[in-house]
Amino acid sequence: MMFKNRLTALAAVAAIAVPALAFAAAKYSKVENTDNAIKILGKAPGVSFTAVASSDNIKIDDDGTVIKVSIDGTKLKTGMDLRDEHMRKQVFGKGKTIVLTVTHADLDAGLKNHKVKGTLKFSDKPEKAITIKDVSLKDGVVTGKISTTRSELGIPEACMPPVNVPCVKEELEVDATIHVKAG
Repeated sequence: MMFKNRLTALAAVAAIAVPALAFAAAKYSKVENTDNAIKILGKAPGVSFTAVASSDNIKIDDDGTVIKVSIDGTKLKTGMDLRDEHMRKQVFGKGKTIVLTVTHADLDAGLKNHKVKGTLKFSDKPEKAITIKDVSLKDGVVTGKISTTRSELGIPEACMPPVNVPCVKEELEVDATIHVKAG
């Protein structure tokens, strides 16, 4: 009888642990041909702009422990060719990327309270510890928001000389919607 109870207990533990380990070890990848987008909202006096990274500019690398979401800054689009050109020259230059890094452990813990800790890195600047707010993973869609500043990320002030256009203020808001699949 005791042997049977131990087997039952072992089976119960295995029934709980195996799915948990499978979820923790699941790797995420981006679902192509969906409305994936990362939007960066910048504000200037009397003006605001949104730079958008569309699905083809969002890359997800997941080794089962750490998830990295990266975008190529030179491919961001603001909806205005001249502004895009200035952004590339003054801010992003050639090959500058923005990388968000989150561990699976932080993601799993953060999904419970909708806040996930991670780091954000702009090109060759040091990583910055951040908290992603309003995080959810529902029906294969991850959403979240990051509030940061230009100077915290090491992004230079962006103005459009010689035109009298105000410089982008410090505050930046990042909104992300990414369709993912586990496996």
